[in-house]
Amino acid sequence: MTDTQSKILIVIPLYNHGKTVQDVIERCKKIHENVIVIDDGSTDLKKDQFKNINFMLIQHDRNCGKGAAIMTAARQASKLGMTHLVTIDADLQHKPEEFFLFKNAIYNSPETLYIVPDRKPYLFKKSQAFCSTV
Repeated sequence: MTDTQSKILIVIPLYNHGKTVQDVIERCKKIHENVIVIDDGSTDLKKDQFKNINFMLIQHDRNCGKGAAIMTAARQASKLGMTHLVTIDADLQHKPEEFFLFKNAIYNSPETLYIVPDRKPYLFKKSQAFCSTV
């Protein structure tokens, strides 16, 4: 898979981070076109908070958890023909400007799953056993 075949969607799972999410969205949009926010039942958002930003938004009626938000994003990504997801937290825990590190890694090794908890990268090759309950 080449960089022209890889289609990456930046996913911003959101739950009650109304004060920081706009900054995260704007920073993501500066570096990548395809951005989706999954609002997982937030109660602290203002009705017109995002009126000047062009991005995809899906809202859950109630809080279902971060995993459910990511699964919602994955379903939408599939509908859009995306091949990869990169999640960036709405609370500014992750710097959106570091997206290029994942973008380059995806282009160089598109069949690798990258998981970066607490900024310690773990790599799972497709050939490794990987199980998940969805």
